[in-house]
Amino acid sequence: MEAYFGENSYNPMKNLNEEGRKKVMEYISLLEGYNNGEYLKEAPVLYEAASSQIVDFPTQTSFIRVYENPVSAGLGNFLANETYEEVNRKDNNIPADADFGVRITGNSMQPRYINGQIVWVHQQETLEEGQIGIFELNGECYCKQLHYENQQAQ
Repeated sequence: MEAYFGENSYNPMKNLNEEGRKKVMEYISLLEGYNNGEYLKEAPVLYEAASSQIVDFPTQTSFIRVYENPVSAGLGNFLANETYEEVNRKDNNIPADADFGVRITGNSMQPRYINGQIVWVHQQETLEEGQIGIFELNGECYCKQLHYENQQAQ
């Protein structure tokens, strides 16, 4: 037994006599066979080599535009200019499908959107009933929820 355990100073059985060490070994054997190996370490998993494959991920710029001209959640704002600032997507928890951002002025969309908040916009051709969008009407820009009444957007 001494050859098996050696002179390891961290050996928890270093103070046991030969009979005590035999009991420990018996208990280890018991645990190894107990309940279909419940106390055994997991067997190493062997993996087969797989071929490499290049996967194309959609490229997304690190920065996104936030237009300085605010959109109204109220009475409307003129679309006066195209000035914008660029903000880092990684630092601002921006949705992956956002194309640009605009600031909200007014309070008609509260509590969902508040005055001064940046709204991230995914540009698309159409909206469904009840979806929120950025709309232009007579040169003024609005953030509103789309509703139809008599087949007319309200």
